[in-house]
Amino acid sequence: MAEQDTPKKVIVVVDDDPTIIELYKRMFARKGLEVLVARDGEKGLQMIKDNKPDFVVLDIRMPKLDGLEVLKNVRKDEKVKDTPVLILTNYDLTEYREEVAQLNAVDFLTKVGTDPGALVERVTSFLSSKK
Repeated sequence: MAEQDTPKKVIVVVDDDPTIIELYKRMFARKGLEVLVARDGEKGLQMIKDNKPDFVVLDIRMPKLDGLEVLKNVRKDEKVKDTPVLILTNYDLTEYREEVAQLNAVDFLTKVGTDPGALVERVTSFLSSKK
């Protein structure tokens, strides 16, 4: 009965790469998380506002609205401003890292340098510490 009393944690993955989306969707779902996905920043931002997720994995370079703009908008919105956001990108630029740090992201990781299993473990550990 206890499992029904505790709603699933919700994670939003925003990335324009269908391979990344499917990989993380499957891996997070296996950990018992509800996974919502968006393939562009505009849909991602709306999904975050509509669903108030427990965690967001966000790419930077995407169609319609880039990840930095999504993160800025999230931080300005009273309802979702404290949502933990992890940036996962191929663009490891100092200016991106600095801006992401100023916007209080949980972390900034590069896709090529990140083991998907380790990222999933990190997110699930973060979520379980926030009970």
